[in-house]
Amino acid sequence: MRLSILPAAALLGLAACTGGGGTSTTRNDLSICSDPASPPAEAMRFCQRALEDPRLDARQRALVQMNIGIAAFALGRNREAIAAHTQALALAPGLTGALTGRAEVYEAQGDTRAALADYAAAITATPAAPEPWFA
Repeated sequence: MRLSILPAAALLGLAACTGGGGTSTTRNDLSICSDPASPPAEAMRFCQRALEDPRLDARQRALVQMNIGIAAFALGRNREAIAAHTQALALAPGLTGALTGRAEVYEAQGDTRAALADYAAAITATPAAPEPWFA
């Protein structure tokens, strides 16, 4: 199992979420949700709390869902990881990190066809992104 916990793309997007307007609780939740040093269970808990903030826009919610998917995968909760990445993609179609994250879960489960489809979609969405090329 590859453990690419909370990739840089998620960190950058969630860092933007913490700028002006958010409560300190939301900023703290997002900070822990997006911190690569956070243990996966803790990151997941704080990501789920962050989703309770109605001020997050669709892209921010997608990044939080993507991080939930990454944390769930790290915890071996593959179905939950796939569901979270799928929710992220519903909010932000073509989100490379979510496509790559879901592909990694499919690959770990032995579903090569689904993994290759998501890797291909990630490369098509963002050809310059390194994640789908080297995942």
